[in-house]
Amino acid sequence: MASTPIAQLDFDQIKTNLKTYLQGQTQFADYDYDGSTMSVLLDVLSYNTFMNNFYTNMALGEMFLDSAQLRSSIVSHCKELNYLPRSYRSSRAQVTLTFSPGDSPSFISIPKYTKFTTNVDGETYTFTTDQAYTVTPTDSTYSLSGVYLYEGTIETELYRVTSSSKYIISNKQVDTDSISVKVYASDASGATSETYTYKANLFGVAASDKVFYLQPSEKERYEITFGNDVFGRQPVVNEVVEIKYRVSAGEGANGGSVFTPSGTISGYTATVTTQSNSEYGAEQETLDSIKFYAPKSIQIQERAVTESDYENLLKNQFAEIQAVAVYGGEELNPPKYGRVIVAIDVANADGVSENNKVKYTNFLKERSPLSIEPIVVSPEFLYVRVISTVFYNTKKTDLSPGAVSTIVRNAIQSYSNTYLNDFKRSARQSRVTRAIDDSDAAIVSNDTELQMIVDLNPLPNVATNYSFSYKNSLIVDHPLTVGEDITVHRPAIKSSNFTYQGTTAFLQDEGNGILQILTNTADGFLILNARAGTVNYETGAVNIQNLTTSSYTGSAIKVYARPTIQDIIGPKDRIIAIRSADVTISVEASEV
Repeated sequence: MASTPIAQLDFDQIKTNLKTYLQGQTQFADYDYDGSTMSVLLDVLSYNTFMNNFYTNMALGEMFLDSAQLRSSIVSHCKELNYLPRSYRSSRAQVTLTFSPGDSPSFISIPKYTKFTTNVDGETYTFTTDQAYTVTPTDSTYSLSGVYLYEGTIETELYRVTSSSKYIISNKQVDTDSISVKVYASDASGATSETYTYKANLFGVAASDKVFYLQPSEKERYEITFGNDVFGRQPVVNEVVEIKYRVSAGEGANGGSVFTPSGTISGYTATVTTQSNSEYGAEQETLDSIKFYAPKSIQIQERAVTESDYENLLKNQFAEIQAVAVYGGEELNPPKYGRVIVAIDVANADGVSENNKVKYTNFLKERSPLSIEPIVVSPEFLYVRVISTVFYNTKKTDLSPGAVSTIVRNAIQSYSNTYLNDFKRSARQSRVTRAIDDSDAAIVSNDTELQMIVDLNPLPNVATNYSFSYKNSLIVDHPLTVGEDITVHRPAIKSSNFTYQGTTAFLQDEGNGILQILTNTADGFLILNARAGTVNYETGAVNIQNLTTSSYTGSAIKVYARPTIQDIIGPKDRIIAIRSADVTISVEASEV
């Protein structure tokens, strides 16, 4: 039996090993191990061995975060690392409330936890305000914008303090961001209360401070703890602890667009106008995410010093954040010393709202060095233009050229969604061409070019300066000369059309690092502005001075750039992506 694998977890193999061993013993050589009662005894021995091996394997595996499978085990390891798994997050909407009272009050109060309802995919969800608002009249109009509604029903739990009290929140779908704690001297029926504030760490907490802490508990729940009169005041016996929180439905409530008050507000009927649909709702943190971020929490120690510290702190705390880029203010032009720039991309949103910028900034300030000021900005994008000629064998498919074009376009978009749409990513021509070739068996080959795009959104008739960099070297064509056919000239920089001085025009470099504004005429091109800016072909830096336009084609002026090599490296401050509108596909049929 010495050669039998002790970690064997296959029942049949264990039984075979036992049978082989017994058949090798002279006293059991003549037994029928398949047809006799000996087979039943071997089943019992094998089952017992199998269960012991399985239990031992699981027990040892649950002792380590990497190999643990049970949520209770993973949460237990989180406590050792001082890591709080992210809870459910309530969806949030922003609305304007308008009243038409008949008695002209001096103000109308909107109490905290005022209820509203909305319908998403046939399900009704309750939203509430998370603070009180006051509406005062302006020119006899009672209206208030910027009212935030949060999904979830409000629950209250009361605990009488004893020497062995535990304060475990009973609902696992709690949004921990909504938790409020009050401590009453005797009971919660009107007695004076003290409000306790949440602290994520012990820094700066005195023994008498009214603070509470959170830690994960069993059955996917959370537990409130206090400072034991060392790192915060500990409630004493017979006091009453009141815990109030929202029970969230997670991401299911995202997308609500029409909100209705559950009744009158302070006796008045309100009309609700939605400013932004409900968003940012999220499920509780997954086990894989906990395993990834928990070990990093002990490295970060709730402080933001390195680039990865900022990224891990933000992504762990805010479920809606999907991409973060961090760089020093000294890299800006002009430099901003003592600042750290944090570009944040939020899921299903264009940019970061001002409210969220404030929230993220305050969160980082508490964890950044004293001399460093975090500045949260919306991300900028570097888009990729794809120009592809696709050759396909008509003998291998009945698809029309239009159908092939659709398949290729979907393959390119899938590549972008998988490998791009984030900071620190690069668009590789080889991967794009491979994605095109692999999209359908009938495709023989493709000839694909990648270009870079930066969008400009100037205000109408306002002179605007732009300074940006593609951070990729650019192809330099020969200098453009008067009388040359501009359609065959391949500049490093060229823009889409816009209206300049009443004429349809475009930006283009002339081959010597100077940007010009040109227009096409029947006799060739005409220069409208000979020095509209500059371009550095080596670094990809572009400066445009006093660009004035009354209108432009599409949603933005697209400034195209041709890179020296077809692998486009995304600048650290820009998200690189491919939009369907920037993909041009020509399909050519072939019989070979």
